Amino acid sequence: MLSPHLADFLKRLQQAEQLLRVEAEVSADLEIAEITRRVAASAGRALLFDNVCERTGAVATGLLASERRVCLALGADSLDAAADQIATHLAASDLPAPRVAATPACQQVIELGRDIDLVSLPLLRTTPDDAQAALGGAWLTTADPETSDPGTSDPGTSDPGTSDPGTLDPGTLDPGTLDPATAQTALTPCVALVQDRRALIITWCDRDPLAAHFRAAQRRGGRLPVAIFFGGPPALALLASPAWQLGRDVYAVVGGLADGTFEVATCRTHPLLVPAESELVIEGQLDTSDAAHEARTATLEVEMITHRTGPRLTAQVPGGPADEPAQLRRTAARLALPRLRAGHRAIRKLVCPDWAAGEVLLVAIEKRHAGEPREVAALIASDATFVRLRFLVLVDDDVDLADERQVWQRVASECRPTTDVIGSPHALGDEVPAMLAFDATRPWPEVDRAGRDRQTSVEQIRELVTARWSEYGMP
Repeated sequence: MLSPHLADFLKRLQQAEQLLRVEAEVSADLEIAEITRRVAASAGRALLFDNVCERTGAVATGLLASERRVCLALGADSLDAAADQIATHLAASDLPAPRVAATPACQQVIELGRDIDLVSLPLLRTTPDDAQAALGGAWLTTADPETSDPGTSDPGTSDPGTSDPGTLDPGTLDPGTLDPATAQTALTPCVALVQDRRALIITWCDRDPLAAHFRAAQRRGGRLPVAIFFGGPPALALLASPAWQLGRDVYAVVGGLADGTFEVATCRTHPLLVPAESELVIEGQLDTSDAAHEARTATLEVEMITHRTGPRLTAQVPGGPADEPAQLRRTAARLALPRLRAGHRAIRKLVCPDWAAGEVLLVAIEKRHAGEPREVAALIASDATFVRLRFLVLVDDDVDLADERQVWQRVASECRPTTDVIGSPHALGDEVPAMLAFDATRPWPEVDRAGRDRQTSVEQIRELVTARWSEYGMP
């Protein structure tokens, strides 16, 4: 059974001896990131820092930085078994909506006005080049402004500088309604910097659900309600993109994989749904000015923070092939195999090399006609799972993808730079690198890469030249 929330997952990790609790006082400024990188490089355990200097709450890192921990999050014995389960649920059109919790744990504590202090949260600065602390490991959810009910509350009308939390009764706020049975949850990985105590700078790319909703809010001339949550089901990192692409509600998929134990909660200020067992939720509205959209950034004005008592935040620390983001990209590729096979029958196997940090994909195909490598490349380039993919290598299915020497030998012998390097037909903008695909499959017998007739074999040509040798005036 899939782990439905962070507290459950930490318990699973503890029982499997895959979690190390650090009780010594540590700093959120670079120190936690350095510890996490060293542990990841030695294939160590996930880390839970209970005592973060001058910060409120604990922080967990490296939660999904190994295949074993990913399997624990998915509740599966292997990634292959998990891939089949996920493909079945993504294909289902009748998954029940998750229950709405009456008293969600994520709203045990409510902060408004002067109580809001983003600076006090254990948000990490992971490299010296970072100007300030950033949110990593959180999810941002929005609703389509053209179809959702905006509700009647407007906490943003109060002056954030003078608002007294005692004058705003969260029990009287009416966020409106959003029916989990009909809504498709839109989740975007949260990329944000702390601007001040009550504001975040949010960034996104064009394929994210946030981008479409931001443009819709911009057309309506209003601000876009947003909720950011920490501590939802860890598997959201592997399910959110394919569910959105296939038009499935990711909360319904999670609920099915979690055997109905997953619940959602309605935010207090706006009609947005978040996991009921989230550790912490930040609610607010995005400025939809033209200037912000041009830069794909916007300021989030925080209106409310709700959280569990003693929240534990999650963070992803980048650092190379062994880090959590790279492991997630490799895992997402493997889980996508059943879906890709359904999209194109030629696809047989795929591998993300460990050293490539999820930016190189090796694919073996059973080639049936000359144009299939380009068809497969276009399919993979259009899949949201591979939005960060830089290089795709296509080989015949007789190549052992686990033996990279075989793969690169086939590239050297079969891939011609002038005809067999395929540019991505789905480049997504300046912030996303265009993908290059290398067709290292053998030429199809009927037509070669230049469109010439290849039915005449090398042996036939040799026989022809031998028979006509005297005609050439050769001795």
